[in-house]
Amino acid sequence: MNWAIDLMEQAGYGITIEVGTPDDEDSLYLQRTAAVGWDLNGKELPEPGLTESVGMMQPLFVHELARHLTEDLGQTINFKNVAEQLVREDDNTGRVSAVICKRDDGTYAKYVGKKAVVLATGDFSADRDMMHCFCPDTADFVTDDVYDGEPDYDQGFKYGGIFKGQGQKMGLWVGAAWQKGFPNCTMGDFGAPGPYNLYSNNYGLLLDRDGQRYMNEDCIEALGGINLMMLPDHKAYAIWDAGYAKHEEISGSWNNDSMMTGEDAAAATMAQWEKDAEAGTLIKGDTIESVIEQLGLPKETIDTVNRYNELAKKGSDDDFHKDAKHLHPIEEGPFYGEWTDTFGFLTVMGGLNTNVHMQVCDAEDNAIPGLYNVGTMVGDMFATNYTFMVEGANYGANCITFGYLT
Repeated sequence: MNWAIDLMEQAGYGITIEVGTPDDEDSLYLQRTAAVGWDLNGKELPEPGLTESVGMMQPLFVHELARHLTEDLGQTINFKNVAEQLVREDDNTGRVSAVICKRDDGTYAKYVGKKAVVLATGDFSADRDMMHCFCPDTADFVTDDVYDGEPDYDQGFKYGGIFKGQGQKMGLWVGAAWQKGFPNCTMGDFGAPGPYNLYSNNYGLLLDRDGQRYMNEDCIEALGGINLMMLPDHKAYAIWDAGYAKHEEISGSWNNDSMMTGEDAAAATMAQWEKDAEAGTLIKGDTIESVIEQLGLPKETIDTVNRYNELAKKGSDDDFHKDAKHLHPIEEGPFYGEWTDTFGFLTVMGGLNTNVHMQVCDAEDNAIPGLYNVGTMVGDMFATNYTFMVEGANYGANCITFGYLT
């Protein structure tokens, strides 16, 4: 990462940090610095339309890597070449020596790897069969138009599924094994409803469709999402009051550019809630009962709220044992509510069985000679559900660090 920072500073870019969710040092859910990010530092965007925020500036680094490779190191990048098949010698038992690509004009080219072939072809989230096989819990959240359409290899940061798993398929065809962990780790946004701070869960009162509390809300967003996935209809509800803005730090999104801090943070937060209520994305009411009714929850939900307030005033969550620092009564109007049953699908992590040297391996964990992979394809780096508890997250670890080491 120091090498990457030096490269970007020499190019005139600024260095920023995508922060983690603050918590106590001994917290099980402490998420430290998530990733190094970049800023323009007065430079022009290398291509139009890039989103200028800390967590979405990776294209700056990609452009600089391409420039460094071609201009400084005198190497060649062949764009618009889509890899379709690997060549493995000796009837698919020897060394992987080349890759066959389809070029932009419809012709094919064979590229021989003098040292090795490295796969870095992304995920398989746009392949219906692979998703239902390896990610059955989230497969239905990718839409048919993504499954049935052609991948856009030039797309930027985009929710909804990405690529067709061509690299994983090419590896399997020459004898690679699938990763050991199941299901593959989905990266996306299936956090609980209600206000939150960066990668945290909502710390207030969360309810299922029957108006019952279902979890200790003090956890990271990813674990809150796993709980939500197990609820009837995948539906979760949040009810909170104006006081929540005074008790908890709140961000506008997962990106630290949206953090609301300082003396005016609570007022800014409430002003945003007012706008959201006017736009219909939040429920607002003068009473808790009004919010319950607007959310379509049973009237008995008020008993759950009263029980939660009882525990909050007592300072002890005897039901779910949430840390008392996140235990605050819901009693200061106006009151708000929100619900969700959707998943902001982004990508899928992993695929091929990979050792610590980034060599692609067979079912007996033997490295296939000449074949490596990096980035999203690396199997078993993440399990079940994506979190930011890995330093550098996927971008800084699998993509930059493991790419550099390879």
